[in-house]
Amino acid sequence: MCIRDSFDLDDTLYKEIEYLKAAYRLIAHEVFGQSWEGFYFQMLRWYVAKEDVFEKVVEVAPEWEKSDLLNMYRCGVHELFLSKEVEKVLSVLKNSGTMLGLITDGRSQTQRNKIEALKLGRFFNEDMIIISEELGSEKPSLVNYEYFMRKFPDCTDFSYVGDNPIKDFIAPNILGWVSICLMDSIAGTGADLKSNIHSQDLSSVRKEALPKRVIFNLEELINS
Repeated sequence: MCIRDSFDLDDTLYKEIEYLKAAYRLIAHEVFGQSWEGFYFQMLRWYVAKEDVFEKVVEVAPEWEKSDLLNMYRCGVHELFLSKEVEKVLSVLKNSGTMLGLITDGRSQTQRNKIEALKLGRFFNEDMIIISEELGSEKPSLVNYEYFMRKFPDCTDFSYVGDNPIKDFIAPNILGWVSICLMDSIAGTGADLKSNIHSQDLSSVRKEALPKRVIFNLEELINS
């Protein structure tokens, strides 16, 4: 058995902005009760305006601590879904006989909750999931990627699909992997509540951080 494709999680297998929206809905319900909907949309407006959303909530509801809101954001179990495209691609790759890997930065509980909500256990074995807090190393460290190279010493064609050119592709490039950037289908800045959280302006990225390949939808992985 060999591993071919490894993936980032946020803004690669699902839109991270959807996590933010789901978390804000939960917080609005908890803090504002029956008046939650109006405050939920106000939280989104604060986010778009680049305000500290949780500070603003505490100003309106001083009985709450910012730490409580951050805990709900990071540790709540929020409703998330894979798109049909992602479901199809992961299914085809999984059924092709190769192992799939997941390399994601973030807090363990937060990322584990996302993985559970998205039902990613259907596609990724437990020992094929690398979360930075659990490993004690985050991108662009080589350690997260070398884990798979040690696990599959006979494999030579590793690839990593991510979205963030600031940190996702440096280590794969150094290690000789095929680094693949999934470009956002919506040319936005994250503030439009539809596009990726992080900028994907490749023109401002130094050469060693550039992906070797750019795709505009995941289906290109199975159609090429």
